Amino acid sequence: MDRPPTPALPRLLALGIFFGVTGALLPQALEWDGLAFLLRARPPLEFDLAHPGYVLLVRTVSELGRPLGWGPETSARLLSALGAGLVCILLWNAGERRGLASATALLGALAFSTSLLPWRQAAVIEPSTVNLALLLVARRQAERYGSEASPVSALRLALALSALVSTHVVSILTVPWVLRGVGRRARRPELWSLAFSGLLLFGVALLLGLPGRLIDYARGFSSGPGWRTSWGHVEHAASFLFEGAPLLCMLGLPSLFLLRRVHRGQDLPWLVGPHLAAFLLFGKPVVAQLLPLFLALALALAGGLVALESRLHAPLLFALVLVALGAQTTHALRVAFHKASAPDPRAQLTLHWANQLSRQDLLIAGPLTQHLRWFTDVDVVALPELLHEARSKGSDEIEFLRNALDGKKGRTYARRFVTPQALQYLVDEGLDPGRVLPDTTFPVTTSPAELLPLRSGP
Repeated sequence: MDRPPTPALPRLLALGIFFGVTGALLPQALEWDGLAFLLRARPPLEFDLAHPGYVLLVRTVSELGRPLGWGPETSARLLSALGAGLVCILLWNAGERRGLASATALLGALAFSTSLLPWRQAAVIEPSTVNLALLLVARRQAERYGSEASPVSALRLALALSALVSTHVVSILTVPWVLRGVGRRARRPELWSLAFSGLLLFGVALLLGLPGRLIDYARGFSSGPGWRTSWGHVEHAASFLFEGAPLLCMLGLPSLFLLRRVHRGQDLPWLVGPHLAAFLLFGKPVVAQLLPLFLALALALAGGLVALESRLHAPLLFALVLVALGAQTTHALRVAFHKASAPDPRAQLTLHWANQLSRQDLLIAGPLTQHLRWFTDVDVVALPELLHEARSKGSDEIEFLRNALDGKKGRTYARRFVTPQALQYLVDEGLDPGRVLPDTTFPVTTSPAELLPLRSGP
């Protein structure tokens, strides 16, 4: 049954509190993917085939934050915090529409939003939270279209789906679940138009070569036997779920079985299935493929709470969820405080090197590639990117890396360096640095903060 909706003011207040807390506890560390988005978003804007809408959003908020004294890093993180707050409010709304009391629906939404992984995504530069918010908006537009089919509602649904897929192309796997929200009440001609639009979108994806690009992207992370790799993906997914959202798993998984018994939530497999199958097959991208599973557990939890409300007194149910949620939130805040107060050693090391480098230098880098590109103007050769490309093409890794480095011989550089982290990266990947950089002598031991000059080549 539908309850009267909560007024807008409490929702705005909750959004402001959630945004304020996450925004005040932003971590200092910058990650590889976050810096990659910042690099694409800075002038001149670089087109990102997999995240065009998100890169444009990062550029927009960076410009809006400039008059306030915010750097692009802060603005992009606050965008993630805003997206996380919107996800919480939208889940609150979804719980109320399912028949939950407003307070219980809010607790169910917070069970998702204060889980360790969603909370972390609220403070990093990634499209995850914005993408989830757009997913819930698209689903709601599909439900509205199903209850009152019209050209206007169809246009809203089309715009919501376009915005969803533009923030992360992997979201095309959620389109079947979104369209399930239309239900059977829409007129068949309207459904045929939606089906045609979906086929047109898939055709455009084929023309752009997106399936092939995604397969090459995933292949670049794996070089082992297929069955062993797939089993590793299973283990990764299980640890990811139970470590990233233990409360959500503890309450959401039983709710899935409860909903099956009361014949509710039959469309959740449409959300879980495509992403889970893609992750078990490819194993990448981790967050984009597995975060929808967290969302499905949150929606299942809302349905399970509805079923339990008819069997338990509402105050008792509220108290039980509140105690569990309090423990989870305390843990999330403790982790957030630690990360907000901990300096970023990678940024500090990069800034130290920036004082020693110039635009005329060449630097061969490993895990610190994006930091070096963001904080310095030096020409950087990224070994992780080259190795990923070699594996995606099935090329010999040593030969591919040497050919790429040989391509730099035609350019004149004042000095050539390699970072100690790059050498360790090659060792960790099972490659001999001496074969990748032949005719170069490296010291047996070196400081992690010391750049190593290349005595010859590349």
